[in-house]
This record gives sequence, structure tokens and C-alpha cells, in this order.
Amino acid sequence: SNRSKNSIYVGALDRYGLMTDFSSWGPTDDGRLYPTICAKGEDVFSTVSGNGYASMDGTSMACPAATGHAALISERYAQLHHGGEMPSALLRAVLANTAVDAGRPGPDFQYGYGVMDAERAVQVLEESWHHEGVLEAGNTFTQSIAVPKGCAGFRVMLAWNDPAVAKVYSYGTPVLVNDLNLRLSTGKNSFLPWVCNPTPGHLEDAALRGVDSLNNLEQITLTADELEGVDRLTVTIDGKGIANGSQPYALTWYFEEPSPRLIAPAGGEALAAGDLFPISVENVAVPYRIELSYDAGASWAKLGEVRGQYFNLPIRMPASAQLTEQGMLRIIDADGRVAKSPHTFSIAPQPRGLRLEQNECGTDGWKLSWEKAE
Repeated sequence: SNRSKNSIYVGALDRYGLMTDFSSWGPTDDGRLYPTICAKGEDVFSTVSGNGYASMDGTSMACPAATGHAALISERYAQLHHGGEMPSALLRAVLANTAVDAGRPGPDFQYGYGVMDAERAVQVLEESWHHEGVLEAGNTFTQSIAVPKGCAGFRVMLAWNDPAVAKVYSYGTPVLVNDLNLRLSTGKNSFLPWVCNPTPGHLEDAALRGVDSLNNLEQITLTADELEGVDRLTVTIDGKGIANGSQPYALTWYFEEPSPRLIAPAGGEALAAGDLFPISVENVAVPYRIELSYDAGASWAKLGEVRGQYFNLPIRMPASAQLTEQGMLRIIDADGRVAKSPHTFSIAPQPRGLRLEQNECGTDGWKLSWEKAE
């Protein structure tokens, strides 16, 4: 597996979206980026032997989470393309390019390109922010991309499935066969992909812009300042490094949103007084205040304050929380910006002491009972 070039490697995060102490880090022996993305891999409710369930840890928990999301993203692609199968290079690129950056700025050998964000990935497909093609050896391809007003950042990624080679590689020997190269121009400036330094002693250095001759995933990002005054970008793929023949590729891009978002609770959840529930936010300046409404936003009460950056944060519903079907959350960040739940959720006692009574065989049906709520 350490010679696999066209796979999605998944690191494991804890419930807060932070790195676990058991997830493997890169680089590979020939210096390639590892992992590709990360997903929750600690305290995951999973199936176990004996037809049961248990909380488990491991990258073996993170990988199924990423695989399930990848399947749903592929299904959405099929819905948008008359049942067509999503190219694997495009799937890999979309997942990596839309991941939420974590760890050091840009890609790194701990988080890869960041934390998987399937919602963003689906948005890329629905907006058609991608292109697939075949590049002949020695040729180039150019893509012009319009920049929307108010864009807070831009990402573009090139991916290709590099040919397999039936040979035994010695340790540290580069495995890349076809070396495509990505570059971007704003008209005023040119930019190269982010490259991590695989040299021992420099594995935790921040990624720098440069020519990538090791990986078959290449990403260029631009900040709002680098996009200032720019209304169109030119992306170029160079095929001079194709060994022979041609190479299929996938190109995908994404525009950063400037507004804060409260992603979860999204609405429709059934929450219980006194229980923990997760919140997830995006584009929020810390510290931020969390407020709870029982009447669909007509009035608000302070629930707490968060001073750190977390991808997911478990908070506790007050034990005195009112019974309602009109529950909402909102956050007010350090810049005074407000984001709230897109839809309402319910707060109600959780059924306790569930009992199922049924016959061994027959058509008499079954009976479900539970303890009366106080």
C-alpha cells in the first residue's frame, strides 16, 4: 500500500476535529504527501462481532466514514450526469480540494489537505466547478475561471491516476511516471502549487509554493488579498512531464465563502434536556457566543461561549430546557457577525427503558413500551 499512488489516504481525528495520537503521518518513503484528508476516527459508534454495536477508535473508523461520504458524492455525480460514473481522479480531487484546512496553513504531513467536507464537495458538482480531459505528451491545457464578487479565497486542484508499473522499487525511489504540472495566473501574478518538504528535520515546515514532481495531486490557493481586483483567473496544466502517450486528468476548483455559518444543528434533530449534542461552525472568529431560542428566533438566551477553534464541539443542552419543536441556535462571533440554525429542531425528553415484546412467530404483531417521562 505504501506504493499506491491513486488512493485516498484517511487520517483519524477526535470528536473535536483535532488530531488523534494513533493516526499515521507522512510522508511516504519517496516523499509524497500522506494522508490525503482526515475524518472522525475516535469514539465512533460501529458494528462489532455478535450482531452488536460499540464505540471504537482507529483509522479503520475514519476510512469507512470517508468511504460512505465518497459513495454519496459519487451518487450525486451520477444524478447530475445521467447515471454516469464519477471518475476516480475527480472524486479524489474534489474531496481533497474542498477539505477544511487544518494543522499548519496549506497541506501538511499530519492532516493532508484537511478535514473532509462532503457538503462542499457536492456543491462543486452542482456548480460544475470541474473539468476532465486528456493531455497529450508535451502539450498544455488552459482553463479560464471567472471570480465572483466578494470571494474570500480560491482553490484549484489537479489530479490524475498515474500509470501502474510492474517493478520492485527500492526504498525512497520516486514512483511517479507522468509528471503533470499546475500553475495559475491572475494577470498580475503567477502562482505554483503548495509543496511540503519531505527532508528529515523539515517535515513540520510550512508548505511553500513550488514545482511538485512527486505527487499526482497538486493544489494552488489564493487569499482574498491575492484576489483583490481580479475578476478572471487562468489555470494552466503542463504535460511536458508525460513519459509517453497521453494522460487523463481532472481539474476542480472552489470559491471560499466569507460569511459565518452554523452547520449543525441543521434542523430536524431531536435533542434532549441535559444531553450533549454537537455544534459545527464555519468562517467564525473566536471567541463566539452561543445562544438558544425556544420560539424559532423570537427570543434568545445565552448558552455559552467558545474561545477555541473546533470543527465539532459537543455542548450540553440545559437540564431546564423547555419542551419545544421550535428550537434554534445562533452564534455571534468576535467580529459581531451572526449565524443561526437554518431550520428548527425539537427538545423533548428521551424515551427511557425501551422494551420490545414480540412473539417468536405469527401475525400478532409486537409491542414497544417505555418509562413515563417526568
